[in-house]
Amino acid sequence: MNQQERQQQLLRQTQQGNSNKNHDGLSDDEVQIVDGNPHTARTKENWNLMFKELRKYRIKNGHCKASRTKDDPKLAQWVKRQREAHATLDGTTHCNCKITPEQIIKLDSLSFWWGIKHPTQPSWHESYEQLKKYQQSIGNCNVPMNKPGESPTPLTKWVSYQRSEFKYYTKGRESLLTIKQIDKLTKLGFDWNGKLVDQTQTLKKQHKLKTQTNAVNNTISATQTKTTVVKNAATSQKKDHESVEL
Repeated sequence: MNQQERQQQLLRQTQQGNSNKNHDGLSDDEVQIVDGNPHTARTKENWNLMFKELRKYRIKNGHCKASRTKDDPKLAQWVKRQREAHATLDGTTHCNCKITPEQIIKLDSLSFWWGIKHPTQPSWHESYEQLKKYQQSIGNCNVPMNKPGESPTPLTKWVSYQRSEFKYYTKGRESLLTIKQIDKLTKLGFDWNGKLVDQTQTLKKQHKLKTQTNAVNNTISATQTKTTVVKNAATSQKKDHESVEL
């Protein structure tokens, strides 16, 4: 079972909340996660507390690479365990740590570094430039959701993260967004309360916009051609008239 299949299976089990102990393919720890075991509830609470600490660290330092020597050793060890747990999802390594798809998504929102085997996530500026190109092409910043069963695109997730961080900012809490970044997104026409739009409707708008653009270009081209023909005809008539006079 590859990493994506593993995550999807865990996510289905989590959403079902099934207390049946017969969870095929899941470890005992993973079964507890979907069964709502009191011990697991405490574990989840502890995880959320450490996540909040990492979020504060990310806001302060701009990255999630906590060091055992320079930073809080407890936080650094927790960060290391998240990477180890993530590495077990492809079946190539093993450790006692477990991680859920929801936790992976939350860590991704902090631009968490999963290790050298995983691609580095785009910087804020790089994602902003992607959104800017999208806005120039479509006319808005409402990046479409994916089709059912498909994973969200990096840009879709990034847009969602910006709205979440903006909520922290408006409530007076620490936010990963800076005032400068908020200003740039606002000037771009970013809808802070917007909802992800249906991909089908967006594709229809893209096709309509392309059709209209082509029609305008064709009209301009036809007008230019007609003007050239008229000018050439006028020039030819003038030369003929001058020839007759001579």
